[in-house]
Amino acid sequence: MQALADMYDWCFAMKDYHEKSVKVQPLVQKNLQMEGELKVAKAKLRQAQEDLAKVNAKIKSLQDSFQKEMKNKNDLDEQARQTKKTMDQAQRLISSLSGERKRWAQQKSTITERKKRLVGDVSLCCAFLSYCGAFNSEFRNILIQQCFTGDMKKKGIPVTTGLDIVKFLVDDTTVGEWSL
Repeated sequence: MQALADMYDWCFAMKDYHEKSVKVQPLVQKNLQMEGELKVAKAKLRQAQEDLAKVNAKIKSLQDSFQKEMKNKNDLDEQARQTKKTMDQAQRLISSLSGERKRWAQQKSTITERKKRLVGDVSLCCAFLSYCGAFNSEFRNILIQQCFTGDMKKKGIPVTTGLDIVKFLVDDTTVGEWSL
């Protein structure tokens, strides 16, 4: 009897196991399927995180490049502003000096003429210093105007007519000091 009771308990346990295994087996299958899907999802997540890291690195690189280019643009804008300011100043200077052009042209022709007569004027002053020192002012003027200037004109040496030798040789300050 004891063996029959043990057999009964075993059969009952097998029946109970079968009923529960019928309910649990789909859950175990579902669990295995879900674990497989979890692994796939984790792999996709890992790949997505790697892609995100690459995209974030690219974004950082682009932002750094953008900042560098913006700084470069701002530097160029500042250079352009400085250049425009310099050009405006140069234009104002040119405009203010345009009236001087006429005067410079006149002075150029005057200087060119004086340059042509410089050799004769210096020769006249040298002759005055060398030969006229011992004579009075009237005789000096006669020597300069008639003899020296006339001789230079005969020889074709350009000379300033009515040259004031004192003004040619010294400036007004020196003459003022002499007067004192």
